[in-house]
Amino acid sequence: MKRLRNELIRQHDLQLSLDTIHRVLVRHGAQHLDQARFRRKGTRQYSGPIPGDRVQMDVCKIAPGIYQYTAIDDCSRYKVLGVYSRRNAKSTLSFLERVVEEMPFPIQRIQSDRGLEFFAEDVQSRLMEWAIKFRPVPPRSPHLNGKVERTQRSDLEEFWATVDPKATDIEDRLAEWQHFWNWDRLHMALGGNAPIDHICDRLAKTPVRGLQIRMILSNVVRVTLARLNSGDHNDHFEIQRSGREGIVKTPDQPQQSRLGTPSCADSHGKPGGPPDRIGPLRRLHSVNARAARRAVLMAPIVLTACQPAVLDPKGIVGIAQKMILIDSLAIMLAIVIPTIAATLAFAWWFRASNMRARYLPDWAYSGRIELITWGIPLLVTMLLGGVAWIGSHDLDPAKPLPSNTPPLEVQVVSLDWKWLFIYPSQGVASVNQFVVPAGVPIHFFLTSASVMNVFFVPQLGSMIYTMNGMTTQLYLQADAPGTFRGLSAQYSGDGFSDMHFDVLAVPAERFKTWVEVTRTKGPTLNPETYAALARQSINIAPFTYKAVQPQLFQQIVTGKLPPGPGPHIGRPNPKVSPRTEE
Repeated sequence: MKRLRNELIRQHDLQLSLDTIHRVLVRHGAQHLDQARFRRKGTRQYSGPIPGDRVQMDVCKIAPGIYQYTAIDDCSRYKVLGVYSRRNAKSTLSFLERVVEEMPFPIQRIQSDRGLEFFAEDVQSRLMEWAIKFRPVPPRSPHLNGKVERTQRSDLEEFWATVDPKATDIEDRLAEWQHFWNWDRLHMALGGNAPIDHICDRLAKTPVRGLQIRMILSNVVRVTLARLNSGDHNDHFEIQRSGREGIVKTPDQPQQSRLGTPSCADSHGKPGGPPDRIGPLRRLHSVNARAARRAVLMAPIVLTACQPAVLDPKGIVGIAQKMILIDSLAIMLAIVIPTIAATLAFAWWFRASNMRARYLPDWAYSGRIELITWGIPLLVTMLLGGVAWIGSHDLDPAKPLPSNTPPLEVQVVSLDWKWLFIYPSQGVASVNQFVVPAGVPIHFFLTSASVMNVFFVPQLGSMIYTMNGMTTQLYLQADAPGTFRGLSAQYSGDGFSDMHFDVLAVPAERFKTWVEVTRTKGPTLNPETYAALARQSINIAPFTYKAVQPQLFQQIVTGKLPPGPGPHIGRPNPKVSPRTEE
C-alpha cells in the first residue's frame, strides 16, 4: 500500500492516507498478499553513520544501447541517476562529475563492483584528484553492494515499466523520477522520511558541517549575484524548500568539485582543461614519418655490405650450423615476438585516451602471470640448451665427417699477416690460396707461428683458433665446386684486415692437375724460405711452393723454427708497422 501511495502521488498528484487506500482495496475485493521475508541468521543491515560516508555505484542495462548509472548514498538513500548510450570509462567519468555536483554533501568513498569502467586510469585519477577513496567489492559478492542493487530494482519496477526507454525526453523523465525519489518518496528504512529529510536531520551530526554550510552559502551568494546581473527573478535558480531549507539547486552554475572549486573542463578547447596537444602530436608524427622514410631509403645502402655467407652454406658442416642457427632463432622468436607484440598492445591499450582500460592500483600478484613469466623462459632455456648440447657434440671440430672417401690432410700455419697451407701427402704448399677437391672431407691440422688467430671459412663451417706451440684439428667439406672466401676472425695486428684467402673447390681430376702443375714451378719450402716467409708483410699475392721439407710443420709447432715477431707495441711508424716500399 505504501508503494501505491507513492505511485498515486508521483503519477496523479493525489495524496491519500493508507487507511483510505486499504478501504478502497477491500471494497473492490482485493486481498493483501503477505510475503515472508527471510533473512540469514547472524546478519545485520549496515548503514553509513553520516551522509557521504559511502556511496554505492552500479550500472544497469535497460535496453540495447541504454545504460542507467546509479549512485546511492549508504546513509540517506539519496541517489543520482544518469542514462548513457555506452558503458565505458568516458560515461563513468561524466557520471562521477555529475554525482559530485548533485550530491548535497561531500563524498568520502565510492563503492562499486569490479566492472572495467570503474578501473580506467582517468576515472581513478579523477577520484584521487578529488580525494575520494575507491573500494571495489570482492568478486562474486553483489550482496555487499545491496542498496544500489535494490534501488535499481525499484527503478525497473516503478519507473522504467511506465516509460518508453527510447523516448526523446527520457533524460527529463529520469530527472523527475530522481527528484521524486529524493524529495517526496518515503522510505521505511529511514523511518518514513524522504532522503532529503534524513540528510537535514543528520546535517548537525556531520563532521564537515562547517564546510557544508560554507558551500551552501557560497552557492546562495553566487546565484543571487547572477540573478541581479541578469534581471531574471524566476527561472535562473530555484531553492527547494518544502520544510528543507539549506539545500540549493542552481541549474546554471558550473560543476563543483567536492571542495567547492570548479572542476577542470575537458581538453577540447574548453576553459580549465589541459592545453591543446594536437599541434605537438602532429609535429611528433611528422618527425616519426620522416625518420621512417629515411630508414627505408638507407636500408638498401646499408644492406649492400652484408654477405649472407653463413646463411648460404656450401658444405655439410655449414648446413648443420645453419640449421642450428635457424632452430635457435625460431625458439627465441617464440618469446621475442609475443613480448614485442605484448609491449605494443599494452602501450596501445593503456594509452591515456582509452577509457575502457582497466586500472588496478592495488594489484600486486598473480600466480598465472608468475607461472608464465618463469615457466616459458625456463622451457625455452632448456630447449636451447638441448639444441646447443646436441649440436656441439655432433659438430665437434675434431670429429671425422661421414664419408666413403678418405680425408685430405692439410697443415695450416697462421703468420703475420698471411696463411700457409701445406699438403704433406702431395708434398706442395701454397700461401693465401687453398685448393681442395670438392666432395672430399678435409682434415686440418692448425697452428700459429705468431700470435693467436682464428681460421674461418664462413660458407664451409666452423671457425677454430690457431695458437703458437699447439695444434688444433678441424674437419670441413665443400660439397660442390666453387670459390669461397676465407679470413682471419681474430684481430692480430696491423695487417689483420688483409689477412684473407680464397678457397678453390675443384673436381678431383682438376685437383690432381693442380698438384702436378704446382710441383713443376716455384721455390722449395725449407727453414730458410720459411724464415723469409715469416717476416711481417701485408697483402701478399697468392703463390705456391713446388716442394716441402718433411716434418717442417712439426718443427714449427715444437718451436725448432723460431716464431714470427708478432705485433709491436707503440704508435704506428716504420719500425712498428713495416711496409714494403715500392
